[in-house]
Order: sequence, then structure tokens, then C-alpha cells
Amino acid sequence: MKAADTLVLPLDGALVFFDVAGTLVEADARLNHRRQTILCQLRQRVKRLVLVTGQPFDDPQVQEILSVCRPDEPDKLVAYTTRGGLRLTWDNDAFRKDLTYLTNTRLEAALRRMIKQEVAQVLEARHLHPLIPVRCIDEVAVRVNLPPAERPSFTAALSARFQAMKMAQLQVTAEGRTSVFVMRRGVGKRLAVQYELERVRQEGIAAAAFYFGDEIAMGNDREVLGLPGVAIYALGPCEPVPPGARCRTIGQRPDDLYHVLEASLATPPPAARRLPVVCLSLGGTKIAVGALTVGGSFLASDEIRWRESPEFSNLLEDVEAACFCDTLARHVDAFLRQRRYTWSDVGVLGIAFPGPQDDARWHSNNLNRAFRGGVALEREMSAALARLDAAVVPQVRVVFDAQCDAGGEVYHPEGRLRSAGALTLPATATVLNVASGIAAGFVCDGKVLVSDQDFRTRVHHRYDGGAGQLGRHLWYHPDERQWTYHFCPRGRTPDIEPPAIRMTERLSGPALAARLLLRLGGQRLLPHPGTWTLSQVTPADVSDLYQVISKCDPERDLAFAARLVRSASRPVAAALLTWADEVYRGGEPLPVASCLRAFAMEVAADFAGALTAWMSAAGWERYGRYIILTGTVGIRFLASSDALPEQSFLGALTAGLPPGCRVERSRLLGASERECYLFLHQPAAKEAASAAGVSYDRP
Repeated sequence: MKAADTLVLPLDGALVFFDVAGTLVEADARLNHRRQTILCQLRQRVKRLVLVTGQPFDDPQVQEILSVCRPDEPDKLVAYTTRGGLRLTWDNDAFRKDLTYLTNTRLEAALRRMIKQEVAQVLEARHLHPLIPVRCIDEVAVRVNLPPAERPSFTAALSARFQAMKMAQLQVTAEGRTSVFVMRRGVGKRLAVQYELERVRQEGIAAAAFYFGDEIAMGNDREVLGLPGVAIYALGPCEPVPPGARCRTIGQRPDDLYHVLEASLATPPPAARRLPVVCLSLGGTKIAVGALTVGGSFLASDEIRWRESPEFSNLLEDVEAACFCDTLARHVDAFLRQRRYTWSDVGVLGIAFPGPQDDARWHSNNLNRAFRGGVALEREMSAALARLDAAVVPQVRVVFDAQCDAGGEVYHPEGRLRSAGALTLPATATVLNVASGIAAGFVCDGKVLVSDQDFRTRVHHRYDGGAGQLGRHLWYHPDERQWTYHFCPRGRTPDIEPPAIRMTERLSGPALAARLLLRLGGQRLLPHPGTWTLSQVTPADVSDLYQVISKCDPERDLAFAARLVRSASRPVAAALLTWADEVYRGGEPLPVASCLRAFAMEVAADFAGALTAWMSAAGWERYGRYIILTGTVGIRFLASSDALPEQSFLGALTAGLPPGCRVERSRLLGASERECYLFLHQPAAKEAASAAGVSYDRP
């Protein structure tokens, strides 16, 4: 079949998977200059380029392609080698194994020896002679190479032998022209693609996904067919295609693939030239940018830990906001330019802000010093955009971030409240964001409460638009071990006598990490390398931070300890809570798991006590009947326990609330994506979408 001369694919910002031999390059061939150039251009345009190959990591073709496509930043290029058994990512100028993935695919040394013994016996019994010595590859496979005519009988005999031995965890698979692989059952290209899609989802990235292979009709590429959300393009036939799968033949040879890639890179995607909303998610720890296109897709930047970023770190003590806003504007501008947009494409620049508004000024203790006294952020950001010499300065709209989170649950297709008002969902709900701070957004009859009038008419006449600052308005009294609620107008912090501390200082991400660190250190249960699988932070980093806060009393000095944790030079808090979830799920080591269980129940009781105190105040009881946890900590804190009925953190939290209350976690992992949707209801965003004939309104 002739290549499709006019096929143009929207590859910008996409997740693109490639088979290697027969797809990117002919068997035993090398990349010519034209192909190298196209792959380099593609690497710059896509979100992530992923190789999924049956060849081992040390194969010359694999090494050449990895060298040509070597990225300038981590996670831009990923390689799954040896039939998807090994995952490698670019980090610190080298490709490194993903050890978490390897735990599910590795053949232990004893198992590899046993497999080689069984292979030798089958070869001897059938008088077969391998073309090359039998070898173990990348710790995940034992490979045997035989003439094509001898492979089927050997494969059947070896499979039967493993079945008779009740080794159901092993699979024997033919690969390429002469190879036979013995691997763990389930390992293959389908697992590799599924794993990468799930990682992207967990990272909060919404991207189109494409898979290119040459063995779709018969061969190892076929197992990818039917994966949801992946468009598959074949060199050669792809029939039969199972129901629900998407596949299209684009040619016969690698040259046909490069023709399509070249045409796609030369032509901007036809439906991606207008952005009704660009959203800047501005947090106390991280910043992210996202955009909704008129084509209905979502574009996302990587999150950056802005306090550690050189461009922001020297602005922490600025008492004026101009330089900070200039840096934010340049950050968003780079996001647009990298995706070939300009400011004239933007309907609204929405900013999800981590603090309350008072007299047109936005206040936060979690940004630089200028925001402690309040900043007229819409005006300052408009001025910063003008200083960029943008041809068009779009409307700038700032909304409290917890209200944006609530908007995501109402308007995003995957939002928990997408059909609010129907019989299956309550008419009122609270969306509680737990991250570096704690705040809430509220929904009544499918409407996000934003204005003072919203709160006075739909909750109680004493409240205003700052009522979502629950992290400031709920206080814990350590002597009585009780929580009390103290509303303060405009989201201000009430003046409560010590030793009481506010909810943010006890239950935010940094506070939880500080509490857990003090508990583990006090019981001599700090993480050690044998239980630690994370790469950005080491057990030594955790131990060093414990030494810094070890003198803090976990009740009286918690606010100070939490500030020390948040200001740590490495993301220890996030890493420690991730590790805790892994240990809690696995139940090993037992002393640590027992400690974590006690901690989980204590934290659940704390949250339940705080929320019960809030619900007892005038007007709030009905909003507490359905609570959605969002934010990095709200979504991920001990999330694996949700499937463990007797150890579930959510179950313990729900049990501590008044009867009839329900608590769920948000399905929207990416901050900028869930926060984007509320800004769609700004006039400028609606006009941009309407002009393209697109509606994002709820059905």
C-alpha cells in the first residue's frame, strides 16, 4: 500500500510510541541523515518519545536511536527494551533503569539459572543447536536463538515443560526472526504502553497518544491493539482489528513512516491554533501551566518546584511584585512558544491563586514576601505581559485556587460533580484541597460559590468569599485535643491564643511529613535503602532533615517543624509520604507498617475532628455530607489503602464524621487541568470557544 500522502497527525505535545526494527529502521540497518533530522525535530515537538522494542538495550540499533534522540531534559525520551521488560529514562546524562518497573519484570538470579537449565534440557532432548549462546538479557529475559524452522517445536516443548512444572508465572514467546524469550507472564509491549500511559496520567498530563509498529496483523505489536486512548498506525496490514480498537495502515516501509512524520511536523495541527484558556496554577511549592484548545484537548507543562528554581529563588524576599510577575509571565510565554502559540491565541489567562482576596489584592503566606501584604495581581500580571511586548495582552483573571478545584469537579468531563443535581449526586458538596496549604471550594446546585453574595445567600449571611480558608479557620487545641472553628472575614487568620495551631500547621503536606518524620525517628524506624525506591531523595536526605527537626515537640513545635520541612532544599516531604504509601500497601517491614497504621488512624481522626467542628457551625452541615479530597496530598496521601477495607485511611476518616457523610478522592490529578475549567466561564474564554464552534458547557 502506498503511504498516505496527505496524512497529518497532531503530534505537538503528544505521547508517541515507536517500535524500532522494521518501523524506525529496517532490520540490521542504520539511520540515515534525513531520518536522524526528523527524529530530532520530533523530539522537540512531542511531550514524550517512547521506544518499545523487543531488542535489548545494548543492541546497536537501539543505542544509535537513543544517541540521536538524546533529550535536553528528563522524561522527554523513554525506552522499553527486551520486549518491554526494561524501562530506561534519561537522567543526569545517562539512561538509567526504572527500578520500580523492574520489580515487576525482573527474573531473580535463581529463577534465571533454573530457566537456563530447562532450556538446555529441551535443546538436548530435541537435538537442537542455538545459533548463538543462550543468554540472560537485562535481568528480565532468557533468550534462545534458533533457525526459524526449529522455533515452533522448541517453543511448544519449553512451554509444556513449564506448565508441567506449574511455573505459570513464566511465558515463552517468539520474537523477531530467530529469538525465543522466556519472561515473566504479562511482560510485553502492552504492559509497557499501559505503564507509560498510567505514569503520564499520574503526572497530570493529558496528551494524545500514538503508536507506530510494523507487526500489527501478526507479531508483538498486535498486543497493543485495543488499549484505550491510543491511536495505532501500521506499516503493513493491521487487520483484523478487534472491536473498539483504532488502527490505520500508513504504508509498508520505514520511509513511509518518515513521510508522515515529516508532513506532520511541517504543518501545524489544524484545530490547535486558539486557546480559550491558559491556566497558571500558582502554588506554595509548585507552578504549572495548562491550556485548553478549541479542539478540546488539554496541553500541560511540567510542574516546577519554583522555590528551588534559579529564576525564582532570588525573588523570595522581594517586597514588590513586579519581578516575580515578570518571571511568571516569561514562564507562561515559554510554554506558548514551545507549542507554537502566541498571546493572540489566548482568550483568558486564568491564575489559580493560593490565598484570599481582600480589596482587590491577593494575599498569601506561601509565595514571596510581596504577597504577604497583598498584590493587585490582575493588574500586575497585565503589566508584566505588556512588558513582554506581546502583540495582544489577554484578559487576566485571578480566582482562589480551591474554587478552581471545585470548578474542575463540576465542569471537567472526569469531575466528580459533572452531573451535580442529578439523583445520584448531592446538590451540595465541598472540594477540600490539601497540599502545602489547606482550603475548600463549595458547590451548590451545580454552581461554584465564588462571590460574597453566593455565600450569604447559599450558606449563611455571616460568611463571605473568603470562607473557603479552612486551613486558617479551623484550630487544634493540643491540651484539650479538640478542634474549633473560627470564621474570619475575607479569609484572614483569626487571633487564637497558643498553644492552639491552625489546620494548615497540623494537616497540610509539610505538617504531615513533619509529624511522620518525628514519629519514625523517635521509634528508630527511619527509611533505609532496602525499603526505599525513590530517586530524587535518598534515605540520607530524610535522616538529615530528621536531625534538623528532631528537637521539636510534635504537639507544641509542629508549626515550626512544618516550616523547616517545607523549606528543605530537596522534596523530602513528598518523597516521605510516597514511601509511606508504598510501605503501608505492602505491609513490610512490619514495625514500620504498624507505625504507619497508627499514624494513618491518628491523621484520619484529626481530619474527622476538624471537619466535624466546621460542620457544626451555622450553614455548613449540608456541605459536609459529600467531601471530595483534591490537591497533591488530598489525592495521594495513603491512597493505596483505599482498596484495603480494614486499613483504609478514607474509611477511617468517613467513620469519624457524622453519619451519612461520604468522602472520595478527586480523579483529576493535574492541578492546571482541573483548575482550567472554571475560567472557561469567563466571557473572553466563551467568545474564543464560540468563535470556533466549540462548547464546554455541562450537558
